[in-house]
Amino acid sequence: MGVLQVHGLHAQGATPVERAAPPRLTVGILSYLFGIALPASGDSIAGTADIGVRRLRTGAVDTLPRDLVGMVPDAVSDAARDLPLSLTHDGSVLRVTLPAVTRPGPQTVRVRYHGRPTDGLTIGTNARRQWTLFADNWPDRVRHFIPTVDHPAYKAPVTWVIDAPGAMGVVANGVLAGVTDLPDARQRWRYVETRPIPT
Repeated sequence: MGVLQVHGLHAQGATPVERAAPPRLTVGILSYLFGIALPASGDSIAGTADIGVRRLRTGAVDTLPRDLVGMVPDAVSDAARDLPLSLTHDGSVLRVTLPAVTRPGPQTVRVRYHGRPTDGLTIGTNARRQWTLFADNWPDRVRHFIPTVDHPAYKAPVTWVIDAPGAMGVVANGVLAGVTDLPDARQRWRYVETRPIPT
C-alpha cells in the first residue's frame, strides 16, 4: 500500500536553516483547506487551496502573495461568491489582487492549480516497488506543490482533502475525519488539524 505522509516536524539533530524574516502581509491568514488529487501513475497532481484570510485594512487594494514554484495556477476566485480574482505568477510567487473592502473581515480565496512537483513532494516507487508519495516540506519546501506563505512563522489550522487511488493509504497532520469512496476505485481522505501549525 502506498502512503502519502504530510508532516511539519523538524528532523531531530538537523541543523536549523538560516532564513530571512517572515514577509509583512496586509492580509492575515486564518486557515487552509488543501485538496490534492494524487495520481495512480505519473508525477503530476491537481490541487485546490482554500485560503481563509482576514483583510486588515479598508479602502485599499491588497495583494495576497503565495509561494508557488513550478506549478501552474489555473484560476483564483473569491470562494464564497465564486467571483474570479486577478492573478500574476512569475514561476515562484503567485500574487492575487484583492479588491478594496469597506470593512475588515474574513474572506476565502480559492486557488486551483496543477503540475509536477520538483521538490517537497516525492512521487515514485519505494524499495518494495509500491507506488508512494511522501511530503517532506520542512522548513520551506511546501511551495513546490502547495500555494502558501512558505515560512515557519506563518501558522494556521489546516484541513487536508486527499483524493487517492483506493489501494493507497493516506496519513496527514490532524485527526482523520473520514474516508469516502469515489468513482474509478478512488477514495477521499479528510484530515483536520485545528491547532495552528507551520506549512
